[in-house]
Amino acid sequence: MERGASALEALIGLVLAAPLMLMVGTGVHSALVHYLRIRVEHQNQYALIKTEGLLEKLMQGLDSHAFTLPLRIHKAGNIVMTNGEPNRVLSSKKNPPDLRSDAITGIALEITASYGVVRFEQQPWWYVFYACPRFDRRLHPEEFKSFVGISPDGPIELRGTYLAHPGNAECLDFELAPVESMSVVAGDLLGAEHIKDIIPVSRHHTFYVDQQQQLRLLSHRGAENVENQPLLRGVQSLKLSMEGVFGGSVSALSAEVKFVDGRNESFTLVHKLGQSSYYNFLMNRP
Repeated sequence: MERGASALEALIGLVLAAPLMLMVGTGVHSALVHYLRIRVEHQNQYALIKTEGLLEKLMQGLDSHAFTLPLRIHKAGNIVMTNGEPNRVLSSKKNPPDLRSDAITGIALEITASYGVVRFEQQPWWYVFYACPRFDRRLHPEEFKSFVGISPDGPIELRGTYLAHPGNAECLDFELAPVESMSVVAGDLLGAEHIKDIIPVSRHHTFYVDQQQQLRLLSHRGAENVENQPLLRGVQSLKLSMEGVFGGSVSALSAEVKFVDGRNESFTLVHKLGQSSYYNFLMNRP
């Protein structure tokens, strides 16, 4: 009899507690959903800030010089060099681009480390340039391996080394070969004998989204990719476009970032310096 009464009391207690348990359970579920929503929003905000900062760094590369070396947008992940040849990352089995996303390439120059060419010698497949600094900046040994040569015909990307010129510590002997480029449109790679100035390349990167929804940095020397590293997760795709403002002398980059949860955020970046002719740089000697 007592056992039956105890069972009945337990049943009654369970019935009375059921609404409270339901309320607690509902509260826990609601709190969990709210926490996950905040977490996703935090991840999206971090991805947006990080992506905007990386693209801003590319835009700063435009402000490192006044030449016509614009950012190059690769629509639908079709990353190609300026001659139209595909970049090797397209055939990568490990980190290929996601074809739903655009990619973008930019180059930055160390303009204060420019060297003016005094004379050159042509070798079988490279050139030796004897050159002296135009400004106060001096190159340290092996500090740079990529360069842009400026001629009246335009720029040429170059790769190679340099050594101190015998008998003149101020000047250098550059041993450089013309190469195809991800940023520099070279009309004639055989026209390197017309180069008047040699400028080191400080950065040459492509940002793209891979098929694992990672934003990646691809670094270049000519046609070679020398680095490919993941930077950020949570970006599903980038939609990018460039337009000229102020008569086309200044460029504005518009970006739409799509996150893995399907939401989108947009922003626009404008670089500060206008573009000018290569002749201005060649003729305005300090």
